[in-house]
Amino acid sequence: MQKVYKILITGPESTGKSTLCKALAEKYDTQWIKEYAREYIDQVDRKYVYSDLKIIAQKQSDFQEKAILLANTFLFCDTGLEVLKIWSENSFQKCDQWILDNLSNQKFDLVLLTDIDTPWQFDEQREHPKPEQRSYFIDLYKKELTEIYGGYHLIQGNEEERLEAAIKYIETLIIK
Repeated sequence: MQKVYKILITGPESTGKSTLCKALAEKYDTQWIKEYAREYIDQVDRKYVYSDLKIIAQKQSDFQEKAILLANTFLFCDTGLEVLKIWSENSFQKCDQWILDNLSNQKFDLVLLTDIDTPWQFDEQREHPKPEQRSYFIDLYKKELTEIYGGYHLIQGNEEERLEAAIKYIETLIIK
């Protein structure tokens, strides 16, 4: 069975994670996992609550486990459990133990952090448009990704530059 490299693409809201995942999956003709939180929140007819985050985390993890069986060399993951940890701790000042326990078991071959150098775009689910909020969250992601995964690669620039940078890191991964 061919090795499938799991690549995490994560970062604060409105930083181009989904756009990058989709472009990479198309380039490498493989699977990518959408951020389940968006679908879940669209389905509930209320503001999300603390207990929703564990449900979202469990479903996101399930999608990763199933998609890796269908992937071709790479599996691109639009966020992971680190997003749920950051979201939960910032919105509710606590995080469900299931998320914390499974976060420590979550493994990726490459971690890409999308920077806040793209314009923030409104949608109903986004909550942090102010520059100081975006700066706070990118710093928090840098800290968390270093603690959880031992580091990350920062992806910056316009869509084309981001795609080129990501491809460079992916190609380096293959050569190792």
